[in-house]
Amino acid sequence: MQLGVPAVVSLAALGLYLATTARTITWSHGGADGAELSAAAATLGVAHPTGYPLYLLLAWLFTLVPAGEVAFRVALLSVVCAAIAAGMAAHVVAAISSRQSALGTQHPPLRGLEWRALLGPAAAGFGLALSSLFWSQATIPEVYSLHALLVLLLVAATARWRRGDDRSFVVMALLAGIGLGNHLTLALLLAPVALYLLVEDPGVLRRRALPMAVAAFLAGLSIYLYIPIRAAASPALNWGNPVDPASFLSHIAATSYYGYIGNRPTADALARVPVMARLMGEQLTWPGLALSILGLSEMLCRRRRLTLALLGYLLLTLLFTLFYNADNGQVYLIPATVVLALGLGIGVASLATGRVGAYLALATLAVLIPWQLWSNLPSMDLSSDQEAALYARGALNSAPYDGVLATERDEQTFALWYAQTVDGLRPDVAVVDRRLADREWYRDQIRRSHPGALEKVAQ
Repeated sequence: MQLGVPAVVSLAALGLYLATTARTITWSHGGADGAELSAAAATLGVAHPTGYPLYLLLAWLFTLVPAGEVAFRVALLSVVCAAIAAGMAAHVVAAISSRQSALGTQHPPLRGLEWRALLGPAAAGFGLALSSLFWSQATIPEVYSLHALLVLLLVAATARWRRGDDRSFVVMALLAGIGLGNHLTLALLLAPVALYLLVEDPGVLRRRALPMAVAAFLAGLSIYLYIPIRAAASPALNWGNPVDPASFLSHIAATSYYGYIGNRPTADALARVPVMARLMGEQLTWPGLALSILGLSEMLCRRRRLTLALLGYLLLTLLFTLFYNADNGQVYLIPATVVLALGLGIGVASLATGRVGAYLALATLAVLIPWQLWSNLPSMDLSSDQEAALYARGALNSAPYDGVLATERDEQTFALWYAQTVDGLRPDVAVVDRRLADREWYRDQIRRSHPGALEKVAQ
């Protein structure tokens, strides 16, 4: 029964996401990067920093699926990861709210009103699956659904871990390394988790399993070796050409984006707090957010230190999003939505402890799920979105032979790159991004592929 609700949540989310997934490249939901990521995956190339090697390798496997065009196949990776993540949220809540404390133990047979044990996991899973931020990334080629899944896997491993549990300790280290191979913001979770381990077991750094954990972490992190290996092969998409140690380290550390961190004035950041609060309230609905706060309070009583670690992660995520001055920065709130969804599940489970509360929790769930679905479905359905693809084809087809298309936005550049490298459309046309034209690696690539194009743009 413990696996029943997570499985139902995952399957329902899978069907919903498949129906609303973008069938081609899209600019919706901040998905401009998806065209570049799809092209890099299809050609085993090197994407923009940090390179996202784990994502690209998994996405390349999905490009082999014989269904639709490449961008749709890559989007299927997001679909699958998001659906599994929603089920994992239900699984974590089932474990925390059960009478057993260790993750993975079996519930006793359900009798009478014990069906109420299913309500909390269902609330967490469906609440997360139907939240607008999470759903928006589940249907486009992007890295954030995989990131959410890795966050939940690490949270699940942390919840399972107990003092002396070397196996879970090593698994956590491996997940940490692998997770950083997808998105560096996983470090925001690693800090509170590491503190949690040290407080729970002050001798954790003296355990015999520590060398194995370090090795597991490095093994996961070694996924970044993909970048210089593929860069040396000169793939069609080779951002930064990071073949030497200096350029490789700069690429995986995303040093070119450091200017975005803390670049938002404090006054502007504070002005965004009400906007962020409203956005977070909309994710689970305001009644759902109230139940989430109730659930997190309940978790403080059951698993105080674990809950403090999750709240620390929530706070770090909110602060990072506030002060990271980049377009589409709201996607960095997805991990915060994950934490709040877990709180929602515990809140519903706590409400359902009594006979009357069980029926009230059931009624609440019967309202919240349709509310989220009705509110978000119109804006989440990308199944007929063709704007980006039509732009790329139209721009390339209208260009003269051996012509130049100068671009100044990711939406334009990446869509054109995808059309050329994946669809093979108009390779004679030089696509020159003016923002990249001052970078030597980019100028070298343009000179090799389209001699004279840079000079035409400069005129």
